[in-house]
Amino acid sequence: MSNYKTINKKYSIEEYDPTWVEKFDAIKKILQIIFGENALAIEHVGSTSIAGMKAKPIIDVLVVVKAMEPFEIEKQKMQELGYQYQKNYLRENSLFFYQNIDGIRIENIHVFPVGHEKISEFIDTRDYLKTHPDSVRRYEELKERLYKEYPNDYISYRKGKDEFLSIELAQEVKRWKEDSAHKEV
Repeated sequence: MSNYKTINKKYSIEEYDPTWVEKFDAIKKILQIIFGENALAIEHVGSTSIAGMKAKPIIDVLVVVKAMEPFEIEKQKMQELGYQYQKNYLRENSLFFYQNIDGIRIENIHVFPVGHEKISEFIDTRDYLKTHPDSVRRYEELKERLYKEYPNDYISYRKGKDEFLSIELAQEVKRWKEDSAHKEV
């Protein structure tokens, strides 16, 4: 458990909310101002980016930067807006900002330099789920089952979800990408 970088916290699974797209758009505008030309891309990722999918109501955002820098000014501006940050939260050479309201997480901002392996993982998983409703249904069912089983134990919920994401879904996404690459040739 010592390598597991999350804490127990309040969470919920909710029906898809079309305002999640609007919330992402507002966050993106702020990030474009803060990161400026350092931000090569700002993408809505995670379950809230999949239309119709039940999710924790947390907007996940991927920011691709030219290179990982100290970003001291950006960190300060994000903190002024109520964000906290951690270095290397998901992987080495990354930055993670998050925002809570009344102890409940509402936003995750993942910053990675161009070429980082985690970027394609976020984007490919999102794009795969957008085009594979059966996988979305299985993922939703898993999240609901885990939530019922662990309503007050986010760490156990997360571990169960991560096993599905890193093994089963990751293999499906890999096959889909390989099939897509062959079709393009």
